[in-house]
Amino acid sequence: MPLKMIVDSLDDVPEALRDSYTQTDDKKFRLSVEGVEDPKALKKALQAERDARAEYEKKLKAYEGLDPEDTKAFIARFANDEEMKLIKEGKLDVVKENWIAKMRTDHEKQLKASKDAIAAESLKAGKYQAQVLDNAVRQAAAKVGVHPPAVEDALFRARAMFSLDENGNAVQVRDGSVVLGKDGTPYSPAEWLESMREAAPHWFPAMAAGSGAQQQSRASGNNGQARTVKRATFDGWTPKEKMAYSKEGGAVVD
Repeated sequence: MPLKMIVDSLDDVPEALRDSYTQTDDKKFRLSVEGVEDPKALKKALQAERDARAEYEKKLKAYEGLDPEDTKAFIARFANDEEMKLIKEGKLDVVKENWIAKMRTDHEKQLKASKDAIAAESLKAGKYQAQVLDNAVRQAAAKVGVHPPAVEDALFRARAMFSLDENGNAVQVRDGSVVLGKDGTPYSPAEWLESMREAAPHWFPAMAAGSGAQQQSRASGNNGQARTVKRATFDGWTPKEKMAYSKEGGAVVD
């Protein structure tokens, strides 16, 4: 009769073989055979291994997509990070002050960048407005017959007198109000240039027909008499204006 590997009681085993059985934890008796492991122990060990592997894989999922080397580098930096050291030491106030200082610095950088951008746009707009104003004065100068060499002098004076309104028109503003001309419309560069015929006559050379008449006109007014200007007026002109007037044959009187 074959021997059973496990029995509930030694009464089921011949008395001569009872010493070959060993009682197990569950109060049963197992036949001791050299080279044969306890299958329950093996199963238990196998299950423990499976449980450990399942737990490991569960934890491993939390690190999916992470590069091992990058993770190691990050952990090393994190361990040496000054801020983390302060936190570990309980110096949270210092950490908070550092954060506030960094935020303030970043805000100041952004504010400066914004101001620089606004300043650049203002400069660009100012150049554009100056160009539009100069063009308006140039057109008016051509319309009233300002001598081309004198246009730059006219522009220099006009820039201090005129500005652009919201519609881009050249106007003169005094005490916060637009100055009106003789016809009730805004005082224009053309009207101003017309008024300068007496104050700056060298801006408007007489251009009569014929070379002889033209030469005569440079030294004479419309009535054929020499063009004159008061000494006080002449002294208020720029060197360039004085030179142009002298070339036109103008005279200065006291």
